[in-house]
Amino acid sequence: GAPVAATDDLRMIYSYCGLYATALDNDISLSYPDALLASYRDMGVNAVWLPALLYSLVPFPFDESYSTGWQQRQKSLRELISRAAKYGIKVYLYLNEPRCMPNAFFDAHPELLGRRDAGYSALCTHNPAVMSYLRGAVRTLCQSVPGLGGFFAITCSENLTHCKSKKSGEECPVCRDIPIETLVAEVLCAISEESRAVDPAIRTVAWT
Repeated sequence: GAPVAATDDLRMIYSYCGLYATALDNDISLSYPDALLASYRDMGVNAVWLPALLYSLVPFPFDESYSTGWQQRQKSLRELISRAAKYGIKVYLYLNEPRCMPNAFFDAHPELLGRRDAGYSALCTHNPAVMSYLRGAVRTLCQSVPGLGGFFAITCSENLTHCKSKKSGEECPVCRDIPIETLVAEVLCAISEESRAVDPAIRTVAWT
C-alpha cells in the first residue's frame, strides 16, 4: 500500500470550550469560534479533534433510527473543516468503533452479537456484516466531508468496541481464540484503508 505519513508534526488539541458529545448538534462556532482557531494557529496548533459516533454521522444500516440528525451533523462537520482550514488547521475525529449497542438492539439482530456486557454488547467484528458496515461508514463519511484531516482511534477504552476491548461480561464464542492484537489491527486497518482510498492524505492514528 501507499506509505503512511509521519505524524511527528501533528500538534493537536481539543477546544477548551467545546461541547464534548454534542458539538455537531449545535452551532459549531460555539465549540470552535474563529478567535480560538486563530489563537491555536498562532501557537502552532495544526489540528483539532472532537469525538464522533459513526452511526450518528452516516445512516446505520441495521437501524436508521440511531442515525437521526446525521445530515445536520455532516453539515456542521463540513463547516468546521472549512473554517479551520482558513487557519491551517485540520479536523480529526476520535473514534471508538464499532461502538457497542444496547442489549435490546440485538433482539432484532442476534447474529451480530459479540461480547455481552451489562446494558451494552459488542457488534462482533468477525461477522462480515459488521466489518462491511465499519468500512462502508468510514468511506461514506470521508466522501461526504472532504478535507477531513483524519481519525484517531482507541480500540480498548471505556467503551466496548471489538469483542476483546474489555474483559468484563460474557466472552464472544466467535472471537474466543482470536488474539486481541488481530482484532485491534483489523479495526484500525479498516479505518485506515477505507479513508485513504478516498483521500490518501487522511491519517489514522492508533492511540495507545
